[in-house]
Amino acid sequence: MNKIVSTVALSAMLSTSLWVAPTMAADFSGGNQGSGDTPRGLPAVEFSLRNAKPMDTPELPAGEAPRAAPMDEGSAIASLTARGMSSDGKEVTVEPSEALREIIKKEYSAGNEGKKG
Repeated sequence: MNKIVSTVALSAMLSTSLWVAPTMAADFSGGNQGSGDTPRGLPAVEFSLRNAKPMDTPELPAGEAPRAAPMDEGSAIASLTARGMSSDGKEVTVEPSEALREIIKKEYSAGNEGKKG
């Protein structure tokens, strides 16, 4: 008799929990209609760059050096070397292409010509 009562009680608790969980989930996931107000993060008018004016490049005061760390041509090229791991676990190193090296060399030569003059 004890075994039958425990089986019936356990079945009743299990069936109740199976019915209660979806019912409670439906109550909590009803969603929110919202107030209809426009969020503050959105601009009230459409943004356009038509009236934008380009800004002049600021000039450094006489004798003041740029704040970027000085870097020579070789360091710049070395800093563009990509290193990583392939999917099979091998180390992969990708050097900058010759075209990119030529661009860097042209930029540095143009910068050095400006300093000489």
